[in-house]
Amino acid sequence: MNLSKRKNVIIAVLVFLLGMAIVGVTARQENIAQKQRKVVKAQLHLNSATASLKKDLQEAATATETLEAVAHATNGSTAELYKTMKSTYEKTKNIYSLHIAPKGVVTSVYPPVKDKMGKIDFLHDQETKEVSVYSRNKNVTIIRGPF
Repeated sequence: MNLSKRKNVIIAVLVFLLGMAIVGVTARQENIAQKQRKVVKAQLHLNSATASLKKDLQEAATATETLEAVAHATNGSTAELYKTMKSTYEKTKNIYSLHIAPKGVVTSVYPPVKDKMGKIDFLHDQETKEVSVYSRNKNVTIIRGPF
């Protein structure tokens, strides 16, 4: 093989290697940019979900405060409380049911349940006992999910 052919082969190999290096660097930069786009997208989803959850919790808190106020103002009048429960339920799209539980025992449920399964004693129910006792002892209102 003469010198000219060797130079051409060496130049071709060098051009190939240089091209592969450029492709590798470009692919790496694209990979980094794609990861950054995923992070930004995840942050946007998180911000959106956080805002939505905050709005839902504020709605639930407002509904709870309304029902508490009506219960105190009407001295626990079931008819007035039930009317307010219905109105609150219909106005609030993220509330699926309302339970009024004076002294830990559910006395009113909206929408009404046919088989009375919704009327439970929170203070003695295995799943709700701990949080209900805490709520009673600390005099705090409990809002439960799922959210």
